[in-house]
Amino acid sequence: MQEPERFQRVVDLATVLFDRFKFDFGAYRSEHADPIPSRVNEIGPDDASLVTYYSSAMVDEIGRDKLRTAPAVAIEELDSGGVMVLAGEDINSFDGVDDLRGYLRER
Repeated sequence: MQEPERFQRVVDLATVLFDRFKFDFGAYRSEHADPIPSRVNEIGPDDASLVTYYSSAMVDEIGRDKLRTAPAVAIEELDSGGVMVLAGEDINSFDGVDDLRGYLRER
């Protein structure tokens, strides 16, 4: 992974912002990816990305145990009940994202 400390700072900052401003969902997107849906009911497994935040309501919908056991480099449960999922170790690679999406499709 290139510059792991910098990547971790980005993940930490995103976690604080998503949680503080009560986002329902947030995901890292490159300029080549489709935009994140603007309505919660339009968000699906294929919207998961390298770094993905789920609010407590979305965690309840998906299942806390399912998210806890997702194929990911790191899964952080937040005090708010939300969950941050880190699918891979390199911000320049989306390795791990397909595995995470496939796992989430298996509801």
